[in-house]
This record gives sequence, structure tokens and C-alpha cells, in this order.
Amino acid sequence: MKNAFGAKANVKVDGPSGGAFSQFSARRSWLQASLHGIVGRFSGAQLELNVCWPQHSIVLTLGGGSKVTGTRISGTSIYEGHDARGCVSFVPAGTATERWYRAADMEYVALFVAPEFVESREFERALSAVSPFTNHRDALLESILSSLAREMHNDVSSCYAEHAAGLVLAHLTRSVWPDRAEARVYRSVRGGLVGWRLRRVLEHIEDHLNEEISLAELSMVAGLSQRHFGATFRRTVGEPPHQYLVARRIARAQALFQRNRALSVTEVAMAVGFTASTHFATVFRKVTGQSPTAYRDSS
Repeated sequence: MKNAFGAKANVKVDGPSGGAFSQFSARRSWLQASLHGIVGRFSGAQLELNVCWPQHSIVLTLGGGSKVTGTRISGTSIYEGHDARGCVSFVPAGTATERWYRAADMEYVALFVAPEFVESREFERALSAVSPFTNHRDALLESILSSLAREMHNDVSSCYAEHAAGLVLAHLTRSVWPDRAEARVYRSVRGGLVGWRLRRVLEHIEDHLNEEISLAELSMVAGLSQRHFGATFRRTVGEPPHQYLVARRIARAQALFQRNRALSVTEVAMAVGFTASTHFATVFRKVTGQSPTAYRDSS
């Protein structure tokens, strides 16, 4: 069968239900088909898919889930677990992937990014080093993709989709190419932060996530007034500085829990700039849908 945008996919469906249910609630295409988005739902007792998209795909589970989700690439199993709200998966373009589901009923948003879009933003080198993954937890990617899904039910502009895709790429490649210029994605934004200012601000945030960071401090790093900085940051990145900062703190906390399950909630809270573990727990649950303890124990 084909997906909404013509990419071929062989799909095998088995199970006592006698079939699967699938529907799209929103489909969009932007920038001469270099970006595509789908918001949809599917369900079935047993589903097996063999797919190879010509685009890079990033998928977020918006709701529902599965009893079992598995992924195999080039004959090697890379994941077996279950889907739940907030799970993010990434598959590079041209990667043959086998995926299977048991007792699945979920809503999702999928962003397909053409290789030429990646190349035009000079991310191809870094993205080539990002391995495919299934059902990771990432607060920033969840925030970006959830916002895109909401906007897709309206007449979302190509500018909005372009910035969302750019921020996704910048975040995906941050860990494998730290010195790349994230701001290249945003240089064309009229009235936004110029590249070097944005780069300095994002690097400052990453270097000081364990500390209190004020709007005044970020404005000083950017060399702008607080009012001007707040407006241009939001116009460039797509969210206000405080919201971006919270997402980065929670994403760092998730990474710490994944690396070392022996860390206490208090230790992680302090490591990502929260002075009170209770406040950290409240924000963490709001962003991820789980308590820090539950997330740590399931990582």
C-alpha cells in the first residue's frame, strides 16, 4: 500500500479482529512537498508492517497505545516494548523497517522530511549519524510535534511547519554534532533572531541548565532588551524562552534517568536547575504525563 504522500509500504495485517482500522484526521504538505504531516489513528489486534519511506520520519504517539510494539531494522531487533502517549520514534530516509503491533489503538502525528530539506539546511552530515530509535521519551520533541498536530487541524502555514521541522532537526542532531549552527534553520525568519545571537543563547542554555536562568540573563547574552529578545526568540523558535527552557530541563532530566536509574529524583532535579524536588515532579508530570519515579523505573 502507499502512505498519504505516495511512499510505498508493504503492510501485512493478521489477528482475530479480522483486520485493522486506520484513518487520517489531518494531512498537510508544505514547501513543494519537501515536508508532509499526518495526524491519524489506527487500531488492530495484530499488525505487521514492512516499510521504507523515501523521507526521514518522526512519529509521536498522541494518545492510546499498544500492548506490544516491536521494531526490526536490517534483520536486527532494535526495540520491543509498548506504545504510550509521548513516545517518539525516528527512522532515517530509505531505511527498510519491520514493525509489529499487538493490541494497538493509538492516535499519532507523523512528520515526513525530505532529504533535500535536510540538505538545504545543512543538517545532512549530522543527521546521518543519528541512529533510528523507537518510543523514546523527549519532552522537546513531544512539545513541537504536539503543537504541529494541533495546528494541522487548521490552515497551518508553511512557515510554521518549516520552523517546526527545523527545530526537530536541530534537536535530533545536537548530541552528535554539538558545534553545528542550529541558527541556520532560522536565518530567513523576518524579524527573528540572527544566527549568531540565537546560537549564543541556545549554547548558554545548554551550558547552564543546572542553574537558574532569567529572561534578563538571556537578553544580555543576546545583546538585546528583554522585550525585544522575548518577541524575537518566540518568532524564531516558535515558543517563548521560558517554555523552551522548561522543555530543555525536562529533556535533560529524562536523559539522566535513562543513563543512571540509581539517581534519586532530588539529584536529578538539582542537576537540571530545580531547587525543590516537588516543583520538579509537578513540572515533569505536566510535560511527560508521568511522575519522575515512574519514568525512571520504566527507562
